[in-house]
Amino acid sequence: MVTLAVFAGYVATVLGRAQTPITATAYQVPLLVAVGVAVIATVVLRVLVEIVRPSETYQADSRDRDIDRLGVIRSWGLVVAGALAALVMALAEWPHFWIANALYLSFVLHAAMNSVVKLFAYRQGL
Repeated sequence: MVTLAVFAGYVATVLGRAQTPITATAYQVPLLVAVGVAVIATVVLRVLVEIVRPSETYQADSRDRDIDRLGVIRSWGLVVAGALAALVMALAEWPHFWIANALYLSFVLHAAMNSVVKLFAYRQGL
């Protein structure tokens, strides 16, 4: 949820600054801030969750590890696809705007898909 919320804020910021052509828009600082905010917010929220529900009261079993692995495996292709798209864009000499945003989008999609796969695995029972 953090990743999607921060990405939405990033998109709103960039579109709010949009120039013509869009590739002339200053996206670098908002992109770096968005990544930093996402990392810090994730760490802070994880610490808060651990304070409310310490790990000692809940031990991950093999099912939890399998579901975690399934989420990573099923969503990793999105990062690979984004990296390949960025590579093709770089080889075709596209503007940096598109390359950077393709990479960022692939990480956002990976995080979202990873969470969705895990939720379905827990709900359906792995």
